[in-house]
Amino acid sequence: MFLYRTKLLCLSFLFSLLVMQSAMATHIPLTMTPDTTVGGTLVFKADLTGLGISQVGSITIVDDGTTIGGAPGIFSGFDLDAIFLDDDGNLATTGDRHFASNYIFSAGTTRATSNSAYLPNASHPGPTFGSIDANTIDLATATLETLDGISIADVNLADGFLTLGDGGSLIANFAPEIMVGSTLFLMTGEVGGQPGEGLSASVFVAENRIPEPATLGLIGLGLLGLTFKRR
Repeated sequence: MFLYRTKLLCLSFLFSLLVMQSAMATHIPLTMTPDTTVGGTLVFKADLTGLGISQVGSITIVDDGTTIGGAPGIFSGFDLDAIFLDDDGNLATTGDRHFASNYIFSAGTTRATSNSAYLPNASHPGPTFGSIDANTIDLATATLETLDGISIADVNLADGFLTLGDGGSLIANFAPEIMVGSTLFLMTGEVGGQPGEGLSASVFVAENRIPEPATLGLIGLGLLGLTFKRR
């Protein structure tokens, strides 16, 4: 009885902690400014100092669904080439980059089209380019640690990026959290360099990581399992 109650209390505490951490995370909006162009990608940069935070646990990018820029079908919405934190904000130095430990993806809607070049296929099942399904990124295609996007609106020729879909979102978690020193920058790349599309993405920073839905679900199942076992 005592051991059961102890396990249940521990799991309940962990579940509550994760939920509270997600709910209490303060998401600070960022102003992304064009920095340079790499290949066919327009790189945006945001200074993370002076925001009143001591660390970065997560970055969230949300397409606002305005349907500005981009192509229809699998290419609807913001096309993200890469996302990482950079100590000095200088792309010429690569040893000071910090990459996400995991991503939480939610695909937005796609615009109707009958053009096969804009539709998912066996190699790129979609619903958006660089995704396998609505919540799974194809990391072999969407190489989010490298500015290598091939800006061609053709599902058979494009490569190296993730399309969010209209209203879609991506959370990049950093474990361990990255401390904010005297300088720290967020770097993102928008494939195609279309300012309208780039500006339509809302970007936020938070000190805490965002728990993956699967993590919360497993803990919830654990609590449910202990309850049934007890009964």
